[in-house]
Amino acid sequence: MNRCSQVREINLKNMTITYTLTRKKVKNINLRIKSDGPVWISAPGRVSIRDIEDFLISKQDDIEKAIVYFRERKRDVPAPKRYVSGECFFLTGSRLELKVSENVRESVEAEGSSLYLRVKDDTDYERKKKLIESWYKEQGRRIFKETVDGIYPKLRAYNVPCPQICIRKMTSRWGSCMPGKDKVTFNLMLVAAPGECIEYVVLHELVHFIEPNHSKNFWKLVGEFMPDYKERKKELGKYIDILQM
Repeated sequence: MNRCSQVREINLKNMTITYTLTRKKVKNINLRIKSDGPVWISAPGRVSIRDIEDFLISKQDDIEKAIVYFRERKRDVPAPKRYVSGECFFLTGSRLELKVSENVRESVEAEGSSLYLRVKDDTDYERKKKLIESWYKEQGRRIFKETVDGIYPKLRAYNVPCPQICIRKMTSRWGSCMPGKDKVTFNLMLVAAPGECIEYVVLHELVHFIEPNHSKNFWKLVGEFMPDYKERKKELGKYIDILQM
């Protein structure tokens, strides 16, 4: 640990917390609570411990609420996929139950509420994972192209280029836009979300060709093209923790 840092404890209203205090060249006391639990404080060297802990006490309701939220969210996160029969996957918001069987001809196919995975060796984790991910990429190429083709004409008047579509796994974003290269990239996991949520992300990235930042004008344009985008964005947030491949 940085020699300018120290670990301390403080009793708040409903819990005792441990926090890491770091002395920095900053103007004010700064509070940061990480999603995995730790509480971090950065403060100028001139600020006393008493003032720092008075600051923490003044923020105790928000701190306790955040800690409880992250604990509950961590508890609700499903276990990593093992690619065995009975596990749940999603495609455009529909739940699919995985059914694994051994077969010389390997394939992945969705039928009704089932996702059939046929593999030569049903104990080969890496092979099963690769087959599932390849299937999702195939679905993504189709779904993202259809969605872009449906939304793009609305933006043609703004001289928005018809973009190149790329797909990759992302850890913290649903999509990204590179106006200089006429390219949009979508998170592979987005294909698991409902169609209206996919439409929102596609529109969001295409509008970035007009407004590169999240300015007031950006959100105004998004609202003009999609008046219910806030509801779609909220619905999309429900899928953050469950979209695992």
